Amino acid sequence: MRLALTVQIALATAIGGFVAGLLALWVGSTTLSVGAGVTVRAVLVVLVLVLVPAIAVRRHLLDVDRTVLRRSAAVGLVLGYLLNPLSWLGRAFVAQTFVPVGLASAAVDLALWTAVGMGAVLLATRSATNREPLGYEPAA
Repeated sequence: MRLALTVQIALATAIGGFVAGLLALWVGSTTLSVGAGVTVRAVLVVLVLVLVPAIAVRRHLLDVDRTVLRRSAAVGLVLGYLLNPLSWLGRAFVAQTFVPVGLASAAVDLALWTAVGMGAVLLATRSATNREPLGYEPAA
């Protein structure tokens, strides 16, 4: 496991998710709409969970085995969720819209958080589908 990659993903997703939550709180309080706040938070958190792990993993593709990258990213995503103060309340992602706020919404949010982030990691670390050799063909 790559400790630096794990820490990078954990801190970036925790901070990004927390900032998304604060912006959503501001939107919800200025519009007087909880739904608007939850929607803004969901969109911003998805952006964070797609961009941060994919970019972080992409930078190490040539250096490290893909399995190690995926494992490091998974641990980083879980740690990032646990470091986000909003996750302690069960309000880190979207589960509060369909599950009572508390431990149940925290568990559902953790599962969704990890699934979205790992989806981005799997796309970023997938193997090329084209089996052609690299390089240029000599001119005939």
